[in-house]
Amino acid sequence: MSFEHRLPPAYLKALKNNASWTVSVPAVGKREWNIASAGTKNPLQLDRPLNINGKVVPFIDQLEVWAQGSSKLTKQWPKEIVSGLCRCLSIGDDNGDVLFIGPDHESLFVLHHDGLEIERFSFTVTSLAQLLSESSPADSRSTRADAQPKSFVGVWKNCDEDLGEELLRLMEDGSVVRQFDDGSSHVGVWKVEQCQLTLIVGEPDQPPETEAYEIEAISDSTLQLFDQENNFRERFEKAG
Repeated sequence: MSFEHRLPPAYLKALKNNASWTVSVPAVGKREWNIASAGTKNPLQLDRPLNINGKVVPFIDQLEVWAQGSSKLTKQWPKEIVSGLCRCLSIGDDNGDVLFIGPDHESLFVLHHDGLEIERFSFTVTSLAQLLSESSPADSRSTRADAQPKSFVGVWKNCDEDLGEELLRLMEDGSVVRQFDDGSSHVGVWKVEQCQLTLIVGEPDQPPETEAYEIEAISDSTLQLFDQENNFRERFEKAG
């Protein structure tokens, strides 16, 4: 079932015509929000099921669970504000913080998962729709993906034995699967820009996170990446 029809029409139109799945919103700080959609190649879906305190709910409706199930939230905010959260629509995520549209379908808020604080921004849904329209060409995110260098396409096996048998599957359509030794996997999308490999990945039932790696070397058989944030180097061999 699609949840797109519940979004404000102007925002939905801009969302469908935007090729990027992330956006930095003015007045929301220097943060890169993962924007949810119903596009088939977007790793963060409006209807993606989330398990919050034992209750499974679509990503778009998670504020209802926070409002009804968090005693901390109900103590911090007046009853009318908490009840209003049940009518709010979650549209983005950044490291667990939730970007959402208010019950008036025009105001923008963020729920900080640390402390369950709610913040309202001067930036509106109309402004966000305009930003999305101006920042990217009319390119349907549900049917197209940016072309990526074919030299990266394939299955790569991590050479670090301490990490176990880790596989990195970079598909030609821009999708990626990172499979770990314990059988778990992260899924999402990948792109290469200016000697940097970016993975926007996460567990199948969780919002994705952005991982950025400096490309130190690549050949037909080997790929060497450097994670600057964690000061960690990874070397892969082509496995397929």
